Amino acid sequence: MQELLRKLGGNASSLTDTFISTELQFLAIGAAAYGISAALRLRSEENDLHTEQVLATSTRRWTVLASHSVIALLGSALLMLVLALSLALGTRAQYGGFGAALGHLLPSALATIPPVWVCVGLALAIFGSAPKVVYVAWALLAAFVVVGEFGPLFNLPQPVIDVSPFVHAVVLPGSTVVAAPLAVLFAIAAALVVLAQTTFRRRDIG
Repeated sequence: MQELLRKLGGNASSLTDTFISTELQFLAIGAAAYGISAALRLRSEENDLHTEQVLATSTRRWTVLASHSVIALLGSALLMLVLALSLALGTRAQYGGFGAALGHLLPSALATIPPVWVCVGLALAIFGSAPKVVYVAWALLAAFVVVGEFGPLFNLPQPVIDVSPFVHAVVLPGSTVVAAPLAVLFAIAAALVVLAQTTFRRRDIG
């Protein structure tokens, strides 16, 4: 079991840190699923003609997309923060108190937010440009899970594993956070949201 956890979560100085690192990765996938679901609420609103009714008023397209984007992005980030608090509460005895546990685990939890936002950004970009195939967002998430979480176990080539945004944001509890890959993921997520806004303003509704 320890070797399995190490392959999934990387190297760690303790089994507890290895387990939590792995746990955070799977929780991040859950947060990404929430974010995608919240983002694709846009498509449901469009299918039900609610979007067309809203746009018949003075509401602009960028406002419609921005409101759902904020819910999806901030909601998924808040979810990871709540999960970090829960993990800190559950491991407070292991790390010498709640404050120490939170300080130990919070950077690892925060590091998962950029890849979650990349998944949300992809969902928004697909909705903005090709709303009839929004299910591709779910397929991409599933692919990220397979190649990112299980790729090392199946000895997949590293370039294939690197396709998953989650593998670039594995920060083991207590280790130093490397900002560069997280900044790149954040930039990708931002670019996808901008793309979503651009394409949504130009396409037909319905």
